[in-house]
Amino acid sequence: MYTCDWCPQIRDFRKGIINQSTGNIYSFLKQNGYEYIVLDYNLFNTYGENTTQEFVNSLMSTKSYNVVHQADGMIIAQVI
Repeated sequence: MYTCDWCPQIRDFRKGIINQSTGNIYSFLKQNGYEYIVLDYNLFNTYGENTTQEFVNSLMSTKSYNVVHQADGMIIAQVI
């Protein structure tokens, strides 16, 4: 899937993803045709362990994602 890394809307969304509601994240992903979301060590490096864990837990608790791969420092989840 193509993603416009330099488009302001995409950059702003990625930069502020941790401050978005789970509903806003899901809506953005669906509206923009994303099939997967990748959560990696960059969140941990930027926001720390506790904030990142809370974010990941809240996102996955919505049941709107299906984890397809999990390894140290990375989760790939399908957007349902």
